[in-house]
Amino acid sequence: MTGAAGLPAGDDQGLLPAWGALVDTLPDATWIVDARSRRVVADNAAARKLLGRTGGGLLGLQAEALIATPEDMAFWDEVRDEAAAGARAPLQSDTTLCRADGSTVHITRSIRALRDGRSALPRHYVVVASDRSAWRRAEDEREQVVAELQATLESTADGILVTDLVGRIRAFNRRFATTWGIPEDLLKSRQDAAVHDWMRRSVADPEAYQRQLQAVQEATLLSATERLTLHSGQVLERVTRPLWCRGQAMGRVYSFRDLSEQLAAQNRIEELSLTDPLTGLPNRRQL
Repeated sequence: MTGAAGLPAGDDQGLLPAWGALVDTLPDATWIVDARSRRVVADNAAARKLLGRTGGGLLGLQAEALIATPEDMAFWDEVRDEAAAGARAPLQSDTTLCRADGSTVHITRSIRALRDGRSALPRHYVVVASDRSAWRRAEDEREQVVAELQATLESTADGILVTDLVGRIRAFNRRFATTWGIPEDLLKSRQDAAVHDWMRRSVADPEAYQRQLQAVQEATLLSATERLTLHSGQVLERVTRPLWCRGQAMGRVYSFRDLSEQLAAQNRIEELSLTDPLTGLPNRRQL
């Protein structure tokens, strides 16, 4: 025997008004499904709005038709099998919902059994869906900003290193790795201490380098420019600036420019200006 909208009649009909009043108070989209018919027996305004069914509502609709993902279809197939339904674990995951007008909404959906103690098997299931569209848009925008930032970092001729206030590495580009000769896997694995130690051991005067770095880190707002000489003979210009976020210093941006070729060219020009180009002897200007 069935009641309105093809729903099972009996003891459950007395619970429907109470369930309807309960789900109406919930902020998230919520509907209750009869286990035997797998049809909606109670819903709230948030559910009707989320699914785009503000006119007719959800009562009497098949549960698998509302969220028709493979995961949901498999869940309701197991509910149909009473032997499996008793051991069916709750379902919760992020998914996509297709609304009545054909648009899609990113949601977090959970389905759990409602047990009343009168039966060993669940007689009803409650479905709760939370709209995650705004969060998803924010995530997409954040990923786009990160991608644009990384592309900008890679396009510069300088090596770039971004750290927080205590020296933890937040970002870098490939030019930074090649300038210092740091293995890429060392950077990708985020072994920050090992990276900083590599840099300290690469300079000709590790103690002076460490003192300069310590002074920069202690003075949060300090901007500085130094020259570093590496064991390889490279001469780097290090420029450091505070990293600002919402009016506060959140870290540091270091840029490293290889001056070796530029200095070699300057020395060569100076040498040519003071010597004879044919003999290499001091010219009249030097004398």
